[in-house]
Amino acid sequence: MKDTSIWIILADLLEAHIPLGGRLGRGHKGLYDTINNSIHFQLGLALASLGVITSLVAQHMYSLPAYAFIAQDFTTQAALYTHHQYIAGFIMTGAFAHGVIFFIRDYNPEQNEDNVLARMLDHKEAIISHLSWASLFLGFHTLGLYVHNDVLLAFGTREKQILIEPIFAQWIQSAHGKTSYGFDVLLSSTNGPAFNAGRSIWLPGWLNAVNENSNSLFLTI
Repeated sequence: MKDTSIWIILADLLEAHIPLGGRLGRGHKGLYDTINNSIHFQLGLALASLGVITSLVAQHMYSLPAYAFIAQDFTTQAALYTHHQYIAGFIMTGAFAHGVIFFIRDYNPEQNEDNVLARMLDHKEAIISHLSWASLFLGFHTLGLYVHNDVLLAFGTREKQILIEPIFAQWIQSAHGKTSYGFDVLLSSTNGPAFNAGRSIWLPGWLNAVNENSNSLFLTI
């Protein structure tokens, strides 16, 4: 009888996942055994996932506070953000380190010939240079915006600032019930099933709390 466990299914999926036309070579062939036979690869993936989650938790300390008092206690808010972001950085450093150890000790070129992992290595210079360019572009333009807006504030012309509205962040808060942004989605939609269910089951008083003008749980973006 064929083993139908999740691991066998994943192995079959990876082996069969070959892009049409052969533009990415052998696709994901060989990746299952590569990951399964390298504890450093597994640890690197786990640490990278945990690092991203921890960084997301840090962002939520001010965008979606877990407790009502955090929305008004800015010292606690900043401390929790810094704490989680530092931990995320350390965890991601571990992910990078174990990824490097995998490539040095466990990577088998023959087993991964012409698959996506091998092609990533073949194009590493282009990948790294493009990431570097994107980071420099974003960093310098962000710095330029900060300097520009600070100068305008210093000269008393705040209305001339270049302000970029964070639409996605507003959408996230709207999905959790904040109505001031005009999004009609999930808990901010009075006709939606989530809104109707939440009124009587798991969100008593929540919508009033996040939409209170004088003391909203969510920082207005």
